[in-house]
Amino acid sequence: MGDFNSFLSYDDKEGSTYYDNRDMDAFLNFLAKFHLSPLPFVGNKFTWKNSSVREHLDWAIISDSWSDLFPDVVLHHLPFFGSDHRALKLILKDNSFNSPSRRSRRFLFENVWLENPEFFSLVKDTWDCGLSSQSSRSSFQRSVYFCSSDLE
Repeated sequence: MGDFNSFLSYDDKEGSTYYDNRDMDAFLNFLAKFHLSPLPFVGNKFTWKNSSVREHLDWAIISDSWSDLFPDVVLHHLPFFGSDHRALKLILKDNSFNSPSRRSRRFLFENVWLENPEFFSLVKDTWDCGLSSQSSRSSFQRSVYFCSSDLE
């Protein structure tokens, strides 16, 4: 997240007719090569200003795996605070890792479970129940939840 000093389309610039297509193409190729994408934002699209020229130069770039880990995120383009660039504010809405109930319900493995002849089949069956087409993080969390519930 930050000043990439480039834009992704002609709509990302206003107030000047000069465009450096090489920079724009290089930025687009970089994103495509590494399967990255810009995070959608809330607020004014232009993040940099100089006189009458305004450009969208500041970006939060994400991968699919990052998006799976943080599905509920909001990027805000804030006002200009003593700079020619807007401040960017990233808010992670999913607080499941930080919630008090989550911390107190963490999974603890008990070695005595290994003595139960049904242990491995129980884990396999309940783990498979938790898998779904949802994000990998959600699927993993659901599988751990089902396993720990069934083992208790």
